[in-house]
Amino acid sequence: MDWNAILVGILELLLAFGLGFLTVWLAFRSFARFTRHLDEMEELKRNNASMGILLASIVLSTAFVVRAALYPSVSTWQTLVHRGFSGGDLLFCVGISLFSFVFSSGIALAGIWSALRIFLRLTREVDELFEIGRNNLAVALVLGVLIVVMGLFLSHGVQSLLSAMVPMPSFERIQVMGMP
Repeated sequence: MDWNAILVGILELLLAFGLGFLTVWLAFRSFARFTRHLDEMEELKRNNASMGILLASIVLSTAFVVRAALYPSVSTWQTLVHRGFSGGDLLFCVGISLFSFVFSSGIALAGIWSALRIFLRLTREVDELFEIGRNNLAVALVLGVLIVVMGLFLSHGVQSLLSAMVPMPSFERIQVMGMP
């Protein structure tokens, strides 16, 4: 049994659970702050499916971006567990994980919100947010797809940017079949 692999698996599960839950909560609450004129909770209580579609798409898109951005952080944890780490290394990993989460969720929410605002300005003949309040499913589906597409496109860019910005620990030299 590989205890290092088990430790890495447990760390990944804890990280995934904590950051996944935090991502859902943050995306949900951030949308409420951006749209102060809408009462999301009241609309959901009224069984407004359009609001549900819109909120679900924002949560899903934010999760796409954050999940992709956490790969460098998970790689850092795996590397440090396999090579052994000190207290300083542990703080380094926690710092990388927190930075990756804050950076990726911030970019995701700002990018999604910006795309939504631009789209709303380009389609002045329809007041989409008013229509969402009226439970217009067609409008909710269009906005939901826009938001999901933005999350898909942003995820790779944020992942690439974080990979370039975050210093990754290096492996020691490996000898193959006695060759240096």
